[in-house]
Amino acid sequence: MTLLTIALILSQTEAQPPPPAAETPPPAAAQESPPDAPEKQSQPVKEEVEKATEEPPAAPLAPSPWTATLTGGMTWISGNVISLTFVVAGQATRKTDKTIFVVKAFASYGEKFGPLPREVLVFNAGTTAQFDYRFNKTISILAVGGLDTDHVKSVEIRGFGELGVGFTWVDIKGESDPEKDLQKVLVKTDVGIRVQPERRFQYYPTFANPEDVWLVGPRVAQVLHYAWSPTTYAREELEFLPNVIGPSRFLVNSVTKAAVGLVSVLSASATFTVRYDSAPAVGRLPLDTIFTLGIEANL
Repeated sequence: MTLLTIALILSQTEAQPPPPAAETPPPAAAQESPPDAPEKQSQPVKEEVEKATEEPPAAPLAPSPWTATLTGGMTWISGNVISLTFVVAGQATRKTDKTIFVVKAFASYGEKFGPLPREVLVFNAGTTAQFDYRFNKTISILAVGGLDTDHVKSVEIRGFGELGVGFTWVDIKGESDPEKDLQKVLVKTDVGIRVQPERRFQYYPTFANPEDVWLVGPRVAQVLHYAWSPTTYAREELEFLPNVIGPSRFLVNSVTKAAVGLVSVLSASATFTVRYDSAPAVGRLPLDTIFTLGIEANL
């Protein structure tokens, strides 16, 4: 009986199926990235590439150190006297922190056509160059040279050279952006030693050969300039030159100029020039005055 019971228990144990294994949950589906994730991740990269390929903003242009003016005028007279006169003048200036370079040139010609005989009234031309090297804003050393001729005053050719010192008392530029290269106020004094040989020849009314002369001595020059705009300004240039070697002689030259802007770079100008020579050529007067109305272009 006991053996039958044990056999029954063993048969039941073998017949009982094993408990079902716990089902393993299916692996979680890979998390899919949202469709806009790649774009979000690449956006900073795109921005960096764009920044790297962007052209840097252009630097503002520095004002040009050059300024220039060109003036032209004409006088026509008819009636009792028929005459025509042309006047042309120009100036170019290059100014930096350390140097100032100025070149000037002028020419004029005038003739009386009637009544006969014809007569030359004005026939002159010349050029001057001056270079200043600035030690500071006030003091500079300078070198000047030039040539000119004046047939009516019996000056065939006159050359000169000069070394000296310049003193810039006031030098003010414009404050706003459009006027940063505008010379607003200038007060300058030059003191130097000039050597000036002068070859003389009489052209009118008949040819003659007067004696040549030299001028050696100090030169004192003063410049006063005030501008309201590039085309509207007033300017005075005055110089005094005494001769200290040989016969007594002195020269005084003055140029007074005013300009009023018209349109853009054009202005109307009026210039009054005084030239005094205490010992001119034989038969010539010591004083010449010239008043010129013209049109000026600021280049």
